Amino acid sequence: MSTAGTDGLGADDEFDLALDAALQASELATLPAAVMARLRLDAVRAEVPAGRVLYRAGDQPRPALVVSGMVRLFITTPEGREVNLAYARSGELIGVAGIIDGPSQVSAQAFTDTRLWRFGLSSMRDVAASQPTLALALARQLLDRLYRVIVEVRGATFGDLRSRVARHLLDLAAEQQADHVEAGGHAGELLAPVTHQQLADAVGSVRQTIGKVLAKLHTDGLVEQTRHGVVLVDPEALRAEGWDGS
Repeated sequence: MSTAGTDGLGADDEFDLALDAALQASELATLPAAVMARLRLDAVRAEVPAGRVLYRAGDQPRPALVVSGMVRLFITTPEGREVNLAYARSGELIGVAGIIDGPSQVSAQAFTDTRLWRFGLSSMRDVAASQPTLALALARQLLDRLYRVIVEVRGATFGDLRSRVARHLLDLAAEQQADHVEAGGHAGELLAPVTHQQLADAVGSVRQTIGKVLAKLHTDGLVEQTRHGVVLVDPEALRAEGWDGS
C-alpha cells in the first residue's frame, strides 16, 4: 500500500481520515464516547495486502472494523471448493460472531488491499457484556450479515445468468489470488482463470451464451477477456451484479 495519501497527507493521517469515515458509517457510530474510549485502548491498525487470508474457519479471530478495501467471507467444502457468503466493505465489522459463539464458522480473506482496525477480543467481549449499546450494535451487524447470506442463497437459487456469472468470476478470482499470494507472488490483477466452457458448466449454461454475457460485461467496463482468463476490471460493480442483481 502507498505510504502517502492525497494532498500530501502521510500514511497515518490518511488512515485517520479513513477510520473516522468508517466509524461514522458503522454500527459503532451510535456508541457513547466512554464505550468507544474503552474499545480504543487495545485496538490496533493493520494494512493487509490483497489475497491474504485473515482467518479461517475454526480460528478465534480478533473482531475488526473494515476501514477501507473489501473482505471476502467464505466457507470451504469438504472437496476444497471455496464458496462466497458475503463481502465486508468499509464501515462493516468482521469476526464479531466469536464474541458470542467461540471459533469462527467462516473464513475471511482480503479481496483487495484492505485496512483494518482490530479490537481486543476480551475487551470487546467484556464491554459488550456490560454495555447494552455495544451488544445491540453487534446484534445489528450480525443480523445484516444474515440478511446478506439470505440474498446470496436467493441469488444462487433464483438469480439470472448474468448475476450467476458475476458471482462465479468473483469466487474464482479470489481463489486464484489467494494461491498466488501464498506461493510468494504479488496479488496483482484480479484474474478468474476460466474458459467459456468451464464457466458455462459452472453456472448451468452453454458456451455460446456465456460468450454473449461476457461480451456485455466487457462493454459495461466490468471485465476484460485475455488468453489466461477473465480479468475483473471493476470488482465492486461485479459484486453488485452478483449480490444485488437477481
